Parts: sequence; structure tokens; C-alpha cells
Amino acid sequence: MKAAGTVVYHFANGDVPYGSRALYRHASAVLESVDNLYDYLTGWQNIQYFTELNGQNFKAVAPTATNLLTRFDLLADANKRVGQYSRGMKQKLAIVCCLLADTELIFLDEPTLGLDFMASHTLITQIKAINQELGKTIVLTSHQADVLAQLVDRILLIDQHQIRYLGTYTDFRRGYVAFPFYIEFALTAPPTPPANGRVAAADPASWRAEFTDSASQIAYLKLLIQADAQITQVGQTETSLDDILQSIFAESEGKS
Repeated sequence: MKAAGTVVYHFANGDVPYGSRALYRHASAVLESVDNLYDYLTGWQNIQYFTELNGQNFKAVAPTATNLLTRFDLLADANKRVGQYSRGMKQKLAIVCCLLADTELIFLDEPTLGLDFMASHTLITQIKAINQELGKTIVLTSHQADVLAQLVDRILLIDQHQIRYLGTYTDFRRGYVAFPFYIEFALTAPPTPPANGRVAAADPASWRAEFTDSASQIAYLKLLIQADAQITQVGQTETSLDDILQSIFAESEGKS
């Protein structure tokens, strides 16, 4: 059965339905699969072309462009033809042009794909800083779990054309690690755990207690200290986003 409905984007100055040409005035994008710049133009010429294409006055945005070029370490190369740029430099210039459009919604498609470690790290740092300073909504599409883990605060996970998850990154991780907080200890008979905790024997001489939250972990730790238990380890299980995604897609492939 085909789903029916309407997608509406909510912006500060009104709502725009999906498919409306008015959406273009509110959104800008850097796409991985297409050329976002013209190689035969210089950095500055690309900026001028795209700002004027957006109906902006180039002279008016030039100071902001200078600031962004400086932040992305491109100012010294802004008068060179883009065809001489490295992949990382092109990606940064494309983001500069995108930001100069000053839209409320920004789409970044695989922004670090093909970049070396340092270029990727620099770009991630700048994206985070700009997002916090300018308050833009950035929709990041990526297959690189390490990039997502550093940048996102909300996740939309699509698998087999179906939405598997939509919500906060924190809740997403919590949903796949039910009892992240733990205590390992040695004691003849462990105290009864709280409702949101569990205890199991790790081996004949020791136990492992697990909890859904840190408050329960601390409360149980106090009980163990009172019982004179030998505490061997207290911590929190860290499951990476990459591990979670691999588990989800392995499960999906098994069902298909």
C-alpha cells in the first residue's frame, strides 16, 4: 500500500511544502556526486558567480566571504583557478559558497569523502563551529559512521526504503545498549539490584552488575561498599556508531 501525505518544511518566516520552488530560497547544498564548482574560474570568481546567481550583491557579501575563506584556510589561494585545488580545498570552497547563500537549511552530502585525515578533521571542526555560531539546520548525509558520530545530534536512519529510526543521537545509542553502566565485583552473595539493573555471575568468584542509568550504578556501588565487596571495575560500555549500524544492517540482510 502506497503511503500518502505531505512533507512541509518549517522555516522562521513561514512553511514551505516539499516540491515547491519556494524551497530553493531557503535551502542550499553541497553534493558529492556532482561538480559544485567551475575549475576554469578562480576561487573568488566562483564565489562571485554563485552569489550573483542567488541574487546577492557580490560586493556586499565579499567581507563575509573573506572571513569564511580565512577560516577554511583558503584566502591565500582564492585567486588561483579551482582546477589547481586539491579535493579538500574544492570541498571547503563549495561549502563557503553554500554558506554565503545564507539559507536556513543546508544539505551536505558526504562532505569528507575522499579527504585525507587532516583535511577531514579540519572540515569537521569547521562544520561544527559554523553550525553552533550561525544556528543553521544542517542535513548531513554520509556512510561514514565516524563522521556522523562527531557531527550529528539527530539521526534519520533509512533502510530498504523504510525509516528505521528518527530521533536524537543519544537515544539512538541508548536503544542499542540497554544496560550501558556496569560494576564488576567479588562477593559471596550480591545485593538485590534495582528494577532497572541486573546481576549475573561473571565467573565462580565474581559478579557483574549492569544498569540503565548512572544514578542506579552509583546507588548500587554504595551498597557494595557497605557489604565490603571487592570492586574490580566500574565503567560504561561504549558501543561505537559503526558497530551499531553494522548490527542493524546485518540483521536487515538476514531478513531479506
